[in-house]
Amino acid sequence: MSKENETVSRPWTIVAKFSSFEEADQKRNEMLKTHAEAKVRKLSEATNLKPFVVKIRDDNAAKPPKKKKSKKTKK
Repeated sequence: MSKENETVSRPWTIVAKFSSFEEADQKRNEMLKTHAEAKVRKLSEATNLKPFVVKIRDDNAAKPPKKKKSKKTKK
């Protein structure tokens, strides 16, 4: 896989785990008041006692550096 097409974005951070979607959704709505992005993800129930996870993406998190365009030299 070439690194040219690789997308680099800000990471999501897990803030809480819940056993029901309703609890997780309530926490997500609470987090949206202070953070720009929040989501609820469902993990596998077979391996997790609390499969509903609330994740946030911080605005202040380090943004990926912009790639500099190389200058073309004339021959």
